[in-house]
Amino acid sequence: RILSMSDVKRAKSVLRLSSLQQILLFAICLLCGIVLYGIYHDCYPVLKKKYSGLTKHDQMIPAYIVNKFSNIPGMTGLCIAGIFSASLSTISSALNCASTI
Repeated sequence: RILSMSDVKRAKSVLRLSSLQQILLFAICLLCGIVLYGIYHDCYPVLKKKYSGLTKHDQMIPAYIVNKFSNIPGMTGLCIAGIFSASLSTISSALNCASTI
């Protein structure tokens, strides 16, 4: 993307904007981890497989969503669908970018 800019000034501004977006995305992911650590600081669900059913660390966010929103009909599915759609959007954008290069 940067190589397709018309001049260096425009490329620098695009790079700054892109790096700001990357920092924001990293901060959001970091915040999710910090919130889950704050919630599960006294019990570690992955080590207690017999009670929680979790076998991997990647299962903690969906398990938290299921535990937190199970009393609201449809909210669990909506949150998990949002996570899947966001990840598929990221993958499709990367594939589209790779195909144009």
